[in-house]
Amino acid sequence: MENFKVKGRATTYDIINGIYTIKVEDELADKFLTRRDSFRNDIIRNEGVTEENATRRADCEFPEYALEYILPPEKYQRSDEEIFHEDARIWGSVHDFKVFAQAGISVGPKPQIWVKENKIDFFTVFKWGTNNHYKKIEKGNEYTFEVIGSYFAQFAVNNLYKDDYRKDRFFTDKHPD
Repeated sequence: MENFKVKGRATTYDIINGIYTIKVEDELADKFLTRRDSFRNDIIRNEGVTEENATRRADCEFPEYALEYILPPEKYQRSDEEIFHEDARIWGSVHDFKVFAQAGISVGPKPQIWVKENKIDFFTVFKWGTNNHYKKIEKGNEYTFEVIGSYFAQFAVNNLYKDDYRKDRFFTDKHPD
């Protein structure tokens, strides 16, 4: 496997790393925005957070959807089946996408359980293309994101630490500007 590398704090499988730009229109807009709004409402109902916070979190699912329209199907497939989570399959491995944060990548309780149940193979980390500043996903707009690495999920979960807000996080070896 030529794309297999061991780097610093995490092990990566860098087969889809790169910068991607896509306009939110047509089927992607309909598919993603419908799912995002449903997911946002679930977050508000179950966790009692603000609509703005819930929308931001739900929008972090966007790269999973967008890559389905960018990459060839033999390399990338996303499933709508909600067995445990909508998953992305990259050359047969299940990936859960996480947004990059300087404080470390946040991993909630459910993904940790799914990793322990061997339902997630990798955490694929991305950052938003606007200096990692989030902009609400809206129909007709163009968005850029960068996939910076895929990390063995078991390794990440085994190396979590608590941040100042008691969130579980792991570090990557990549710290984008």
